[in-house]
Amino acid sequence: KKVSFGREGANVEIIDEKGAIVAQRDGEYGNYKPLYQEFYELNSAGGAYYQPNVFFAYESCGLGIRKGGEIMDNMSKFVPHYLR
Repeated sequence: KKVSFGREGANVEIIDEKGAIVAQRDGEYGNYKPLYQEFYELNSAGGAYYQPNVFFAYESCGLGIRKGGEIMDNMSKFVPHYLR
């Protein structure tokens, strides 16, 4: 569950198939309409989760990888990388 307007993982909940909240982040966007999408577990290693990103500035212009918790937030780190 996430809100229609939000950023950096604010107001996100991971809900299991029985309806129990597995993880959540509070935030300042709780008054916005909630959206629901199917949960897909991120890749993980060493207790950290990794999320690939594509950056857009009117067109696709960069590939990034973030490292953080099960819900990415403002404290998630950018992982240095390169492609051969």
